Amino acid sequence: MKSPLRRAAIASCAKWWYEITITEGRNRQLRKMFEEVGHHVEKIRRIEYGPLVLDVEPGEFRELNPREVHALYRAVKLAQPPSARVPSSSKKAAPRSGLKKRAV
Repeated sequence: MKSPLRRAAIASCAKWWYEITITEGRNRQLRKMFEEVGHHVEKIRRIEYGPLVLDVEPGEFRELNPREVHALYRAVKLAQPPSARVPSSSKKAAPRSGLKKRAV
């Protein structure tokens, strides 16, 4: 079975913040991992979900731009309808996939 946590994916971002990249989340997984090594988790904040950067405040929303729609289609390996295609002049490197959360 493939481990959902990649090696060397934990980086200390500040005194009490850690950035963790997991590819598959399980219920309370991060809390349990930190509790196991003696660290209490007060807050978990998801900052990316697959190819999307979550850049709006909790409870807020916005429409996806064409580049994000394109990245989602690529992430799930589906063919895009012609209306969802990004013009070649505006294509950039696809964002990393994976799930990122911050624990404090």
